[in-house]
Amino acid sequence: MIDAKDKYQDLNKAVRDTNAANEMAAKQTDTIGNAWGKLGTTWDNLLISFAETQPMQELIDFCKWLCDVFADFTAFIGETIDEWNNLISSVDGGINVWDSLKSIIYVVIEACKLLVEAFIVGCAAIVKPVIDLWNLISRFSKDLWDKFNNIPIGKAFKMPV
Repeated sequence: MIDAKDKYQDLNKAVRDTNAANEMAAKQTDTIGNAWGKLGTTWDNLLISFAETQPMQELIDFCKWLCDVFADFTAFIGETIDEWNNLISSVDGGINVWDSLKSIIYVVIEACKLLVEAFIVGCAAIVKPVIDLWNLISRFSKDLWDKFNNIPIGKAFKMPV
């Protein structure tokens, strides 16, 4: 009985002092499927971190500032032209040439706003397809991996050596 107790303690110590379970778990999770999953997560994190970088935030802030400047400029020009028209119309028989100039200035300002808006939308239109393409590739590779795992060679490939 005492001999059995000593053997039990030796076996217990041998089992507890080993890393075999951790090593086996590491081998079993070291598969292409897990690598694809890690790659997808890393790519998503890269896109998110790129969008949150200082240069991108500065570009967004600059575009917002530019839109605000155009809006303020439009308001200023409109008020200035209205005041000029009031001044000219107060004179007897005043000629109101500024009405035609006012409309031209508004057209130019609106065209500038449209260009800035087109730039912002163009940037968004470029980023969205890239993200959609990545998602499509990720889904395709996952489906391909799942189908590969269902055939005998895929099952053998998945099992650690």
